[in-house]
Amino acid sequence: MKKPVLLSAALLLLVCVWQSARSNDNTYFKVVVNTPPFSIKNYNTFTAPNGSLFGGLIRLKMSDQGFDFEYKVNDDYGPFLISVNGLTGNSSHYWQLLSGITSLDVGIGCYLPKANEVITLKYTSTQQDHLKSHSDL
Repeated sequence: MKKPVLLSAALLLLVCVWQSARSNDNTYFKVVVNTPPFSIKNYNTFTAPNGSLFGGLIRLKMSDQGFDFEYKVNDDYGPFLISVNGLTGNSSHYWQLLSGITSLDVGIGCYLPKANEVITLKYTSTQQDHLKSHSDL
């Protein structure tokens, strides 16, 4: 009778160790919230392996780091970032997504962060983008 109990305990221990080892496969990255001209806040979060930025932002929101965000789900394009830490995009500003200094070409639901990557959520003026695009001509 002791052998089945020992076997069950060993199996349970093996499952716990396996789950613990799997958690090390997570992709850890940094989120920087930039609200010009002077406010920059840094946060740490993670996704599951090959997980989206959206998953990392959800985990960050649920943590005790003081980060909050709101999103709206578009049927065709997925979650759309509308507010970060209480600051909402509007007709003159939007939340720009960057990896380093490069703008992301997909949204929070499609982007897959890399380990140790720095993702910046920058509150950006639509007027600055308009001027920048005209200066490139």
